[in-house]
Amino acid sequence: MAAVKPYRILIVDDHAIVREGLKQILAEVDDIEVAGEADCARNALQMARREPWDLVLMDISMPDRSGLETLELLKSEHPGIKVLMLSMHRETQYAVRALKTGAAGYLNKQSAPDQLIDTPSAWSPRARSTSAPKSPRNSPAKSAANAPACRTKASPTANTRPCA
Repeated sequence: MAAVKPYRILIVDDHAIVREGLKQILAEVDDIEVAGEADCARNALQMARREPWDLVLMDISMPDRSGLETLELLKSEHPGIKVLMLSMHRETQYAVRALKTGAAGYLNKQSAPDQLIDTPSAWSPRARSTSAPKSPRNSPAKSAANAPACRTKASPTANTRPCA
């Protein structure tokens, strides 16, 4: 049987420490590859134009353009792309606007790491049940009913360039 291609993720956040933290969280999940990083909207758009992505994890607040504007551009150029918005804002209006603009989901940065891994809108339609967990964090024994609520709509050698 052919090996499953890894689920390619682009992380877009202007804070390097946040990008590194997200990479560490996602490294615990089989068949996921953080294949790229961007520190601003401009770089994210360029990377999305150059190669396909299964998921974009994107900050809502960036220095050159808002994540919501970038989401709108990404969805207009790549209608099938899944984007999970990340934000420090707890206000519901940001989540509602992101979902209306086409985001697959919205997570507050104060969320537990499990919420990112357990967000079904981020990973579907690709089922992750075929891959074994690397840690107890994403163990199948963990009940979805016990997972915190998330607002949703239905490589270590990653490249990154400074936004100039």
